[in-house]
Amino acid sequence: MPGDVILVNSVSKTYKVGETDVKALRDVSISIPSGQFVAIMGPSGSGKSTFMNLLGCLDHPDSGSILLDGIDITHLDRNERAEIRNKKIGFVFQNFSLLARTPVLENVELPLVYAGADAKERRERAQDALTRVGLAGKINNQITQLSGGEQQRVAIARSLVNRPPLILADEPTGNLDTRTSIEIMAIFQRLNRDGISVVLVTHEPDIAQFTMRTVMFRDGRIVKDEPVASPRVAEADLAGMKAA
Repeated sequence: MPGDVILVNSVSKTYKVGETDVKALRDVSISIPSGQFVAIMGPSGSGKSTFMNLLGCLDHPDSGSILLDGIDITHLDRNERAEIRNKKIGFVFQNFSLLARTPVLENVELPLVYAGADAKERRERAQDALTRVGLAGKINNQITQLSGGEQQRVAIARSLVNRPPLILADEPTGNLDTRTSIEIMAIFQRLNRDGISVVLVTHEPDIAQFTMRTVMFRDGRIVKDEPVASPRVAEADLAGMKAA
């Protein structure tokens, strides 16, 4: 039986904004089994971004504990958190976060540069990741030559090169049209079938329907956590759109 890729126990986080204490998370507990695809939802200020920052080792909680792939990340220092980020987590962002004047292949290789991989390994693993997202023929293109959907595919490929057990995706379809969004969700579903856990923030209920489970935050707490009854299959949706 697979274990939990994420285990959060009684986590709280408060930020100081001027003279005001803002309680971003209040005694949050949740477990996410390895291989699950989860949507994180909630209005602005609900705590979902703070939650994702903690999972991504970008910050640490005031109290409680967080285990990521069996490693206690609660009290790691900055360098230790950076090492965990590079080895255990692939990040995908709404704005792609790519280097515009750098070729596709070099963008995807970047995490491997930080990891100290040699040039041959970097190239082979980046090419493999680009093949997995359908961009094998675009490795020498500049980022500015790609569509928004293609840029997001590059970002997903970059998230894969260190072969992490977990992808954290923050509004990955937020800047994309409907068809392209479904194409991106098809990639995430395929990667999830291959065993990668995916935690995705979205404001769009339609996008959440492509996941296995929806977790809703409000006022720093989890107010709903339930399975998606009949997850949409992105490839079937795309086939239907093509037939139409």
